[in-house]
Amino acid sequence: MRNGSNRQPPVQCEHPTVGWWIAWAALLAAPAIGLVWARIGHVVQSYFAPAIIFPLLLGAFAGLTVIGLVRLLRIGHRTTILAAALLAAIVAATGQHYFSYLAQYSWRPAASLAHDFPLTDVAPGFNRYLSRQAEIGRPLPGGYLARGWVAWLTWSIDALLVAAGALIVTLLALRVPYCNRCGQWYRTIRNGKIDLVTAARLATLLDVE
Repeated sequence: MRNGSNRQPPVQCEHPTVGWWIAWAALLAAPAIGLVWARIGHVVQSYFAPAIIFPLLLGAFAGLTVIGLVRLLRIGHRTTILAAALLAAIVAATGQHYFSYLAQYSWRPAASLAHDFPLTDVAPGFNRYLSRQAEIGRPLPGGYLARGWVAWLTWSIDALLVAAGALIVTLLALRVPYCNRCGQWYRTIRNGKIDLVTAARLATLLDVE
C-alpha cells in the first residue's frame, strides 16, 4: 500500500451469493406482484391504455416493485432478480386477460351464457374464452379490428412489451454495485463535483490511480 496506509479499498462483488430461501422467497413473491399489477392494469386500461406505451409502463411498474422487494430483502444475485422480474411481467401480462375473464363470466347467470356459448350453461374455460375473444376481434388504433391469429399476435406483442418494460428498469437498477460483505446495495449519500486536490486525496486513500 502506498504512503504506509493500512486501508483496504472497498470490494465490489460482481457475483454475490444468495441464500436459497431468500431466492425462493423472491421467486414466489414475483407472481403475486404480477397479479397485483395485472389487476391494476385491468382497471386502468378501461380508462387509459395507449398502444405500446401502456404495456411498457405496466412492465416497468412491475419491475420497479420487484426491485423494491429485492432491496428490502437485500438480494444481490442478479440472475435471481432478473428471473423474478421476468416472472412478474409474464403474470402481469397474462393476468389482465384472466381478470377480464372473471369480470365477464364469474357472476353471470347460466341463462345469459347461452348468448356467447350456446352449447353450455356454465362459464367457459379460460382458453376457450380467449379463443372466443379472438373470434370477436380486438379493436386497434385506426379503426382496425384484429381477429383470429392477428388478435393472438397483438396479445403476444403486448406480453413482450410488458416483459421488455420490466427487464429495462431491472437492468438499469442492477447497474448499482452490491456489497457482498454487508449484504447491501450501494446508494448515493452525497453528490457533487470533486476538485482535483480532493480527488487526489481520495485516490491515495483508496489506492487507485
